[in-house]
Amino acid sequence: IIAESGIHNFEDVKKMNECGINTFLVGESLMTSKDPINKFKEIFKN
Repeated sequence: IIAESGIHNFEDVKKMNECGINTFLVGESLMTSKDPINKFKEIFKN
């Protein structure tokens, strides 16, 4: 299963992980961020 929408923060990723989802397609959150690299790190706690 791939989550393809609505991923804006680590809590979104955590909730989906709890449902067995571990593959994500992140678009809008990164494209609209002024700092997409840090946004990625924030979402995935890198």
